[in-house]
Amino acid sequence: MTAVHGLQTVEIVTLEPGPAITALSAPDQGGCKRFPVALASHDVNADGLDDVLILDPACGNWIALGQQGGGFGPAAWEDVLPALPPNPYLYAIPIPGEERPAIVSSNEGAIAVARFRGAWERIDLSFLMPYMSSLHASDILAATAPLDAGGIEVAFQRGEFLTMLALTPASAAAAASSIEARIDVPQELIGALKPHIGYDHLTSFVPDGCELFALGVGLYPPEAGDAPRRVHALRRAGGSFVAEQLPLSCNVTTFAVVHGGDGLEPVLGAVERCGDDDVFELARIVGCGERVEVLSQAKIEFNWRAAPAPPSYSRPTLPRTSGVRLIADRPAPTRVRFVHYDGFDLRVFTAEDGDGWTIRSTKSSMHNDREDVSW
Repeated sequence: MTAVHGLQTVEIVTLEPGPAITALSAPDQGGCKRFPVALASHDVNADGLDDVLILDPACGNWIALGQQGGGFGPAAWEDVLPALPPNPYLYAIPIPGEERPAIVSSNEGAIAVARFRGAWERIDLSFLMPYMSSLHASDILAATAPLDAGGIEVAFQRGEFLTMLALTPASAAAAASSIEARIDVPQELIGALKPHIGYDHLTSFVPDGCELFALGVGLYPPEAGDAPRRVHALRRAGGSFVAEQLPLSCNVTTFAVVHGGDGLEPVLGAVERCGDDDVFELARIVGCGERVEVLSQAKIEFNWRAAPAPPSYSRPTLPRTSGVRLIADRPAPTRVRFVHYDGFDLRVFTAEDGDGWTIRSTKSSMHNDREDVSW
């Protein structure tokens, strides 16, 4: 789930039986212009239905609660959860053995965690310098992994460090604790004049029995110039992490992973820029990431649209960045999908395995224009 920056409306996109959009109704705020900055989805009131959580610094955070008869009903955030700051990052993190998730709101320098321990409570933690700038990264949550003693470990990136946050079961004495772990990026991956500053599109990837922890696109400061966008694998090495480059074909705009299990191998789908062309590449991640096998490639259209800019802006739209997110799923054992929605057009890249993998792309226009801008 992702928010489209600059648009007031939060929408639910469904793919079957055909592409459709449903706008969620927010609580009435007397004409206040909504400005959603982060979304997450999970069942937070333990009624068996998914709810949508929205952070909004302009008019207040709110929740769209799933309804038994279908659809969603608006609720003020504080009627359901402890107040959390409207930061640019929001995560609903399931904890093994617990009915309700942990809700994490984060910015570059701090996180606030809502935990259900008989009742909802809030825990605040601060990061040490250096911080991770939200202007550079589409995500700062690196990965989650189960702890041997129960609970779950969550990693937040801060440039060359990861802050490892342990979320223990509700019955444990400690609610949360954190440690710092350095990311060691070999110089041959980044070049002598291109200092590494963090990762874009960080994705949890923790195969059973492996030290592999996460995948992400390496980021460099603007002064580095035309730096490559390559996918790195972060692998545990004692109390730190080592980065290794995955051998994909071209510069990666965005990617997503369909995880394995039940005899199915994980696959990675990436939108790449190859010369003047946009290409979708499907690859199989073998074992613990020792090898990546390209399964198929196809030239695609990926000229996505940005939201209209404020009146004072020098351009008619907001700048197009690489912070575009793919959502991935596996609707059938031999079929995987990767979905991108920019607030105007819905693009679906479907890969199917018959006699070899084939890639099909579709584009559906959901809005010709948008009047629901946040400015």
